[in-house]
Amino acid sequence: MIATALILDKSADRRGELSHRVTKTGCFKRLICCATSRDALKHLEKEDVDMIFYGTGRVSNKSLTWLGRLEKNDPWLDIPILVFSLSEQAEERILCIEAGAADCLSPRIPERELRARIVRFLSGKKRLESLRASNEHLARVAITDPLTGVGNRRHFDEILETELKRNNRSRTPLALLMIDIDHFKRVNDSIGHQAGDRILKIVAETLRVNIRSYDTLCRFGGEEFAIIMPDTTAGQASSVAERIRREIAAINSQGNYGEFPLTVSIGLRPVREAEIVDAAQLVAEVDQTMYRAKKGGRNLVETFRAVEDYPIVPAPHLRFTPLMPAFSL
Repeated sequence: MIATALILDKSADRRGELSHRVTKTGCFKRLICCATSRDALKHLEKEDVDMIFYGTGRVSNKSLTWLGRLEKNDPWLDIPILVFSLSEQAEERILCIEAGAADCLSPRIPERELRARIVRFLSGKKRLESLRASNEHLARVAITDPLTGVGNRRHFDEILETELKRNNRSRTPLALLMIDIDHFKRVNDSIGHQAGDRILKIVAETLRVNIRSYDTLCRFGGEEFAIIMPDTTAGQASSVAERIRREIAAINSQGNYGEFPLTVSIGLRPVREAEIVDAAQLVAEVDQTMYRAKKGGRNLVETFRAVEDYPIVPAPHLRFTPLMPAFSL
């Protein structure tokens, strides 16, 4: 069995004895020895550890305080901790387990029993890690579009709600892009649905490489994609949208994928720092803006403008004179 153990004991003599006993079990390829809990935590932050052996002369709440740090860190939750105490009082063993240790043992435990316990705990850790990995995989699948590998509509809805709440608290700008492939039915009719799926993947990858790691790219539905951009002004989002538009327009400019132009229409809905808007309204407005880009000729980026943003031109003031014909109502 190839595993790494961390030995912690402030006494050099006890630390050496415990290291010797752990090595004799043959369960570990590598040992890390520490004299203080601070050193132990530093090692845990830098490398993977499969089991922790903690030796102490006497168990107390103070001596077990550092175990609380392990329970607050997800990567360390599954590491079994065996406490070795010179005291054999039942109350101290219970205190160890309540603090997060897997067990509290006597330093005089027989070698065979110690090995059996180690093997059992390591097997349990491996099962927990496998289960955790499976759960994480299922969680990713639930929010991922199977064709393009980007987020799906469910993921979009969840992230948009989260970012809007954060935006309302922090009063930072946010931008939402809606990207729709122009005349996608014509694309499918020209090269077939399987090749059309390939185009969707190419577009998704083009979008992905043009955004930041903390932006969220999702397939909104069909040939539509959405990008949630936190901490982004209208000008910044517009620059990204224009770059995306140009790069997608260049993908099939040589006709490598068929005789059709590949372009997108993009709607941009910025959210200003002091603006409060809900998700449904935001999606509706960015959708309308994207359709305005389509009506404007496609292969365009349109930015949302609220009604109050449009200039109001006052009607000319008419002066009545005797020569002016009367208006009829």
